[in-house]
Amino acid sequence: MVVEKAKKTEQLKYPKSIFFIVSNEFCERFSFYGMRTVLTLYLRTQLLFSDNMSTVIYHVFTMLVYFFPVFGAMLADSLLGKFRTILYLSIIYALGQLLLSFSAAPPLGIPAVEFSMLGLVLIAVGTGGIKPCVAAFGGDQFVLPQQERYLSTFFSLFYFSINFGSLISTFLTPVLRSVSCFNETSCYSLAFLVPAVLMTLSIVIFFCGKPMYKIVKPKGNVVLNVSKCISHAICNRITSKGEKREHWLDYADDKYEKSQIDDIKAALQVMVLFIPIPIFWALFDQQGSRWTIQATRMDGEIGNFLLQADQMQVFNPLLVLAFIPLFETCIYPLMAKVGLRTPLKKLTIGGLLAALSFVVSALVELRLESTYPVMPSEGVAQLRLFNTLDCPINMTINEKTVFTLEGMNMVQKTHIDAHGIRELNYTANFSNCPMVQNNRVLAKGRISVTEAEATSWVITQKGLSHSYTDSVEKSKSGNPLIRGLISANSPIPFVPLELIKGDTVVLRLNISSSDPIEAAKKLNEIKPDRFMNSFYSPD
Repeated sequence: MVVEKAKKTEQLKYPKSIFFIVSNEFCERFSFYGMRTVLTLYLRTQLLFSDNMSTVIYHVFTMLVYFFPVFGAMLADSLLGKFRTILYLSIIYALGQLLLSFSAAPPLGIPAVEFSMLGLVLIAVGTGGIKPCVAAFGGDQFVLPQQERYLSTFFSLFYFSINFGSLISTFLTPVLRSVSCFNETSCYSLAFLVPAVLMTLSIVIFFCGKPMYKIVKPKGNVVLNVSKCISHAICNRITSKGEKREHWLDYADDKYEKSQIDDIKAALQVMVLFIPIPIFWALFDQQGSRWTIQATRMDGEIGNFLLQADQMQVFNPLLVLAFIPLFETCIYPLMAKVGLRTPLKKLTIGGLLAALSFVVSALVELRLESTYPVMPSEGVAQLRLFNTLDCPINMTINEKTVFTLEGMNMVQKTHIDAHGIRELNYTANFSNCPMVQNNRVLAKGRISVTEAEATSWVITQKGLSHSYTDSVEKSKSGNPLIRGLISANSPIPFVPLELIKGDTVVLRLNISSSDPIEAAKKLNEIKPDRFMNSFYSPD
């Protein structure tokens, strides 16, 4: 008898259907994490939401992603079964990805905000609905207890595919996003299209494996049955007349089996451990929102490699894949030697390290605050003076502020009391500037600044005559903003501008106005003697 069972166990080979399930999970996780990686920057830079609103939308979307698994599980257990639930909701998922990609393509003229939000809802329904089904469906392919060892390797492989798909997508999608398309410095439509294609591919792979799947019919809604049992126990306890039971769930034994009641007791005990979990994930998911926004305010340079702001999320799956063998072979054995053996102790240490990471993020933000621009506010105006001449100019503002404005340089005053428009008297000494028209040595006049605005005045050969309202905010993408100031006596149709990083041309623009232009890449150095020669030669 024992020999026959052993032979039967040996005949059970590893299910070939697992290849399709794992491949499907890889493509789906690539799609989800790739889209989510660039989502916050898309909301800020393309849909022009504020930092706070972008964060709210991102986390509402994430909340829906982890809320819909409840309904996905109920749908699979009570009505459609796991296979059809995965298939149908994956189609909704892919449609949401395609809709998000199309809404990000300006030539299509689709209302971007409305269709992007609709796409995100469809994605949340799709990915949330299939989340509780895929791993369980993979488990259905094994015969227990004969293939228990195979089942263990499946979950390891399944978890590896999740993190490997996340690793590739979080690195690749920001690169696709930074490609120029449709006359813009970024290409979010491409960044969303590639995940949409991967999601469509995952549906094809999953459906192709249907002849090999072991499909288990729905056996009833577990969530609903548990809820009914708990409700019945509470009702009986309230209505019972002095009858005492060892546990309050035991009041449901007149209708439900003891084994089911014991299972619910065990589940409720485990749920106590889940109390701090929502706090952890609420903080952990800041990687895709506030931490990404924080990263746009850094230079992103690691040696000779430029890390995109949204690309920083790649470290999570990378470290997961790297630390799995490291912890199993090195860290955990060392922890065991000092008495840290139980999972609870390991979770505690991990939680403390996670808390420390947020302290580090706060310290980084304090350091970054010193680099933030001072924004004009109510009752305050800002003044910027640009000297386009290659000579120093001695200036006085309102007979109090005296300074020297060096050649090809600028000065700024960020706190000028103003209510409405304020006039300022100035005196400019051009004794060191022989190229000034009419050989004027001393110039006097009035300039104006406006409350809650930054006003820039430009010194040219004609003196202090040109002004414009300036923008002092950093770009939302993290790329530098460049404004061209050109002084000439005749109209200029266009000016070719080359910015040099080392000896490599990284940007070439035709400028016909003084509007800020966002550079496609960050620059370590701009050499004026290299690109000033490309300006139209002034008189």
